[in-house]
Amino acid sequence: MKNILFTLFAILILTSCSKDDDNWIELNENNIVGNWSTGIKGSHKFLNFGDDDKGSFGIYSNADPISFQTFKYKVEDSKIYIYDVFPKGKSPYYLDCKISNNKLKIENGEESGTYEKLEY
Repeated sequence: MKNILFTLFAILILTSCSKDDDNWIELNENNIVGNWSTGIKGSHKFLNFGDDDKGSFGIYSNADPISFQTFKYKVEDSKIYIYDVFPKGKSPYYLDCKISNNKLKIENGEESGTYEKLEY
């Protein structure tokens, strides 16, 4: 009986582990540079962070743009601060983020979601 309980407990522990353990690292201006996307099919979001503190955000339906805006940004304390976006009343604001080698998780704002880094 103890062996059965131990086996069930071990199975429960192993299957309840989250796949969300992406080895999150410290967010900085170097590791966000690049193109990030929530997918490529259906409605999806696209973020670009340039090495010149400029970026862009777009919402797409398949390959067709629905919405697109450019901005300036700064990274500080695991947040990305967004400046100079339209409408002006929306700027500045910040995005709470986590980053791993190829995933960027934004936890607030219209940009929220899990993005994967696009490699060309």
